[in-house]
Amino acid sequence: PFHYEGTRYEIGQGNNALLYPGLGLGVIVSGAERVSARMIRAAAEAVASQVDPRPAGSSLLPAVENLRASSATVAVAVVQAAIEEGLATKKPSNVVQAVQDAMWWPHYPP
Repeated sequence: PFHYEGTRYEIGQGNNALLYPGLGLGVIVSGAERVSARMIRAAAEAVASQVDPRPAGSSLLPAVENLRASSATVAVAVVQAAIEEGLATKKPSNVVQAVQDAMWWPHYPP
């Protein structure tokens, strides 16, 4: 973090963890034939839409602590883009539910 004109700024880490898991999940859920530039843009916009950058000191990226929810948000946007572009071979009636159903949840025996 650093301070500038009385405001504390935290630098977010814009790495592969914020975009690619959701992009891949969206491709799987949609059965997309290929990944298009529009799908990548939808993924990037979905990442950016998860924060409000207007207040001074706000992060430009969502918190990594919310990675599962962030990935789901990205995946929904990717599925919708794939459907709109005609690249989806699967078109779930409820995209949000389809994404949730496709997410892996680890279960460890006691």
